Amino acid sequence: MRFDLQPVPAPGQRVASPGEWQSFDILWTAPRFDADGRLVSPARVTLFHNGVLVHHNAELIGNTGWVTRGPYRAHPEKLPLALQDHGNPVRYRNIWVRELGPATRPEYFLSDAALNGFVGKYEINRDWIVDITRRDGNLFFQWAGEDFLLFATSPNRFFAKTTDVQAEFKTEGTDDVVYISVGEEGGMRARKLK
Repeated sequence: MRFDLQPVPAPGQRVASPGEWQSFDILWTAPRFDADGRLVSPARVTLFHNGVLVHHNAELIGNTGWVTRGPYRAHPEKLPLALQDHGNPVRYRNIWVRELGPATRPEYFLSDAALNGFVGKYEINRDWIVDITRRDGNLFFQWAGEDFLLFATSPNRFFAKTTDVQAEFKTEGTDDVVYISVGEEGGMRARKLK
């Protein structure tokens, strides 16, 4: 489905100047149709423009053409992604498309005391230290200068919803370790510094 977004700045949000890079983070749920082509569930969109929430789980009432709002028409579940410029000079970079799929992972809510046991600096090698912190009852993993909010799927396994990051905490002998992976299971072993 093709859709146009013309975000309006939130109160206090700075408007980007022409030629300045901007970011759009879009969570898209496609419409679903039954075998006879009838709409089962409408499309939904959540949009962050330059980090500010603009639309939250907004239900779309049909196709989102340029001038008209036509009714839904049955179409395949996956279609190509279309980006447009409305005749203005536009460049795109750093486009990530990640299929989220159904929410099949159970989530555990752990006590602050349990989360505190994972907090610390972990050494992958002499030149690479990762930091696990806790803020506001949540565990965060710092990777490449970014903080990723981690969600528990068991008392010792976590994942990030925004990027395919997994962390599994273990005790091996006298060492506390975390296995960190991006995009696959297993990954790098990091030993907790004492």
